[in-house]
Amino acid sequence: MALGLPQWTSTQKLNELGISNTVEEILEAHRIGQFERLKTSHTGRETLKRLGYRVHDTMHATTHEIPDYISRALKVAPIPKNMNPTLHYGQKVGQMP
Repeated sequence: MALGLPQWTSTQKLNELGISNTVEEILEAHRIGQFERLKTSHTGRETLKRLGYRVHDTMHATTHEIPDYISRALKVAPIPKNMNPTLHYGQKVGQMP
């Protein structure tokens, strides 16, 4: 009753209202979204190429220099030393299940 329609409302008439998407439309939107997401990384573009899609390395977002007045205002804390993935590698591997 979310739309205020009786339970016996015809599915065909409900679809004619156009207030909901068909499964095909939902799947197409999902596919496009995944394709666009994968295009944004090198690994994603390589995956798409292996699946047979024609993808160019220029299809990713362009980068821009940060203006000096903004970069001077940025405060970025250093990464803690224990966050280095190669630091104490043997010990970390030994702790893995």
